[in-house]
Amino acid sequence: MTVEVDSLETQGNLANIEASNVKEGMLCIARSSSDGELYRARVVTVDIKLTVNFIDFGDTDMVTIASVYDIPCGLEMLAPAAAEVLLARELPKQKTKEVLEETLIEVESLVLVLEKVETGGRIGRFYTKGKEIKWDSMVETTKVSEKDRYDQENNDVVVESLLPQSMADDSETGGSRLESAPVATCVPEAVPTAPKLIRMIPPVCFSVGVEMAVFITHLESCKRIWVCREEDEVRVSLLMDKLARMGEELKPAQRMKKGAVYGARFSQDGEMYRVVLKDREEGRYVVQYIDFGNMETKEERELYDISEEIGSCPAAAVLVDVLTEFEDTSENRSLVEDLLEGDNVSVTVLEDGAVFHADGQEVKFCQPASRNTSSLVMSEEVMTMDEMNTTFERILPEKQEH
Repeated sequence: MTVEVDSLETQGNLANIEASNVKEGMLCIARSSSDGELYRARVVTVDIKLTVNFIDFGDTDMVTIASVYDIPCGLEMLAPAAAEVLLARELPKQKTKEVLEETLIEVESLVLVLEKVETGGRIGRFYTKGKEIKWDSMVETTKVSEKDRYDQENNDVVVESLLPQSMADDSETGGSRLESAPVATCVPEAVPTAPKLIRMIPPVCFSVGVEMAVFITHLESCKRIWVCREEDEVRVSLLMDKLARMGEELKPAQRMKKGAVYGARFSQDGEMYRVVLKDREEGRYVVQYIDFGNMETKEERELYDISEEIGSCPAAAVLVDVLTEFEDTSENRSLVEDLLEGDNVSVTVLEDGAVFHADGQEVKFCQPASRNTSSLVMSEEVMTMDEMNTTFERILPEKQEH
């Protein structure tokens, strides 16, 4: 849905809504104040600013009238992708949002099971890896265990009781010791909270059949090429500038999470870039530079926590696949890089692969006929037999005169 909305904006098919036509409850397209992207929304309240609810995500935002557009015909017919769920489990009383983000948003293989109750309604239970996520044991405040700081293998969140173990046992068996104990004395001293983990927002995919001006950022193989939209070049540069200014102030990451965004210095130039944690190998972390596509391994101390403002911006690097029979060799990669170095490079994603153009000419990937034949050729004019004969007729008399 977001791709379709972005495509409509690119084509100039979105019109700003008239202030006099804005009504509570109407559907529209609104630009989020947090990430600047366009989403389907419903107007909740009308004031100096509009309060809108993004119907495909569930969150609410306050936006200006200039950030709201008429919803194109057809998009209003699609059902909202987000739905409100009444939970079967009681939520924690304190830091509710932070706990929910940790236990629901940042886990993998999340499953929602809806159960019908006597009133006819439905309540929901969340499961991860076959285990139900519960918040019942959280009293007064919560503390998420970080014994396993890197939780790639097990995303279950362990909640440590704030009560002494003997009292916690009595509370489970229905004992009365919990009632007589003063709860306030069981609250531990406040501990500094770890920075919020930032989930990587993937780039907007290319629309099929639409030519897009790009520049090459990384050649993963002869068949897999990372590119960045030309229109994103300024955005990426500004992000890098912000990271460079904050470089000395950034602190080493306190928590490691697969899929989270961090800052890291590229080994070849020492500059700070945004990365996403992909995996862990032999005590080191595999990261990918999300605005370029290349990967490196880093020590834990080489990853830094960055601000949500920088980390929550969508990644800029987009992976495209091309059809080619080439073996993935360093020689062939060099040929591909040389061919795609033109000032005006564009890509068109098709159903069976991507087509590149450089300086107005299509880049063709074809198998070499011999060792002396270039592996990659551009579309170009060739001499006809008549032109060759004319050339020979002109050259031969010159040789005879000598």
